[in-house]
Amino acid sequence: MDSHERKTRTLRRSNAESRRVTREAVRGALFRMLQSTRLREIKIVDLVRIAGISRSAFYRNYASVEDVLMDAIDAPIQQIQDAVSKNSAENWRMIICAVRDNEAQLKVLAESGLFHVLLDRMNAGCDPDDYRMAMWNGLIFSVIHRWVQNGMHESDEAILGVIDGESRRLAHAIQNA
Repeated sequence: MDSHERKTRTLRRSNAESRRVTREAVRGALFRMLQSTRLREIKIVDLVRIAGISRSAFYRNYASVEDVLMDAIDAPIQQIQDAVSKNSAENWRMIICAVRDNEAQLKVLAESGLFHVLLDRMNAGCDPDDYRMAMWNGLIFSVIHRWVQNGMHESDEAILGVIDGESRRLAHAIQNA
C-alpha cells in the first residue's frame, strides 16, 4: 500500500469517526432539549449550539430536527424487529436489553408525549400487508410503553417473563385456531 492509499484510508476513517461523533452530539442535545422543550419548538440553531457543532455539520448529517429523532430511535427499533422476527426467549431478552440500553431516551420520549413515534417508526419499516409484524410491534410497544411510564422499576426478568409467556400463549392460540 502506497502513501496515498494510507492517507486516503485514514481520511475515510477520520470522516466516519467525525460523522459518528457529530451525530451522537446532536442526538444527545436533542434529548436534553426534549426534557424542557416540545419537539416542534426546537430550533436547529439552538440544537447545534447545545451540541457544540456548526450548522453545516448539522446539515451534512440531518435535514431536520425530526430526522435527528428518527435516527435516534432507529437503532433500538432495528434490534426489536430483529428479535421479533425470530420469536425466541433469547431474542426477547435482546428487546429488553435494547430498551434498558436506551432507557434515558425512551423516558424522555414518554415524558415529551412522543412515545407514539416509536410505534409509528416500528410499523413504517414493515411491509404494509404484514399484519403479523404489526401485531408483534403493537404488543411489544404496549409493554415497553407501560414499563417506561412506570419508571422501569420492574426487573428485566419480570418484563421478559411477561413478554415471553404471553407471546407463547398467543402463538399457541394462533396455531390452534
